[in-house]
Amino acid sequence: MVASHSGDSKVTKRTVMIVEAAGKSQESLQKFFMDRGYRAFITQDPERALMRFKTWPRPDLLLVSAQIMQEPVMKLFNSFSKDRYLARVPVLMIGSRQRKQFFIDNAKTDELRKVLLIPFKADTLLSLVESLIDQSKSDE
Repeated sequence: MVASHSGDSKVTKRTVMIVEAAGKSQESLQKFFMDRGYRAFITQDPERALMRFKTWPRPDLLLVSAQIMQEPVMKLFNSFSKDRYLARVPVLMIGSRQRKQFFIDNAKTDELRKVLLIPFKADTLLSLVESLIDQSKSDE
């Protein structure tokens, strides 16, 4: 059976790399994306995630959680806009609303790097991920 390309977004599976330290959050994020037709890889190690984006094929988007490891995750988030090779990779950072000022002061956001504060609706997360991936593809 051959899949058709007539508007079926699941034909080409998009891949999300997730950096999350908490096991329960890892599982729920991975399940969230897989239930929506994505491939989802998980790591706790920001450095490992960075290395994964330097190989091919690389994931379509990096999702980093700053719930636990704020400093290393912020460093990872900001490294993508500084690296010429990684500049076209969309990165979404999830963080706590209580730490909003930390993100305002430290996160280098642009059209491909966004911060999403908790709590948020699942639809908001999904539409932001899709728009970031679409944006990165349209600029290639």
